[in-house]
Amino acid sequence: MSNKSSLYKYTSKSSYFMGYYNPINIPFDDTDYLLEISPIYNNKPGKLAYDLYGDERLGWIFSYFNRDKIQDPIFDLKTGMIIKVPTANKVSNYI
Repeated sequence: MSNKSSLYKYTSKSSYFMGYYNPINIPFDDTDYLLEISPIYNNKPGKLAYDLYGDERLGWIFSYFNRDKIQDPIFDLKTGMIIKVPTANKVSNYI
């Protein structure tokens, strides 16, 4: 879990266990935009992350930015849902 796309990027690790979760802090700002989930992304945050950011491992970003709507990062991403999404430039600056 030490790759640059990991949600656990800043969490300490040893060969036996992970430390307490230390979250990535990506602030909300005016560059974030709203996106309506189309049928091809229904329950597929990895596909959406790949199409927006070029890395399917960044699917966790959608639940991070939409905590009020997405509790389950896979099964809560539904067709027609409108979510807040950060720009690719913003993601690359923080990840």
